[in-house]
Amino acid sequence: MTQRGGTLTFNTSATVGSQTGSVARVVMSGGSMFMKDGGNFQVGARGNGTLIQTGGDISMCSYPCVGRYPGGVGEYRLHGGT
Repeated sequence: MTQRGGTLTFNTSATVGSQTGSVARVVMSGGSMFMKDGGNFQVGARGNGTLIQTGGDISMCSYPCVGRYPGGVGEYRLHGGT
């Protein structure tokens, strides 16, 4: 998924690379992503997830997780944005 602008809102948590064996990648260069209602942001929960952020804003009401569970592989590259 690529986000260059606009607003992406999740009612709870958001996950990149959620399930075992999954591979997912998000590239964010602008816009905003918001997890509300206590949601967290997981990159590589049980699968393989990559987030590359060069701009824009990510905010959450809870905590970020990178490589959360056994077997989960996460990578978060922050080159710009907040």
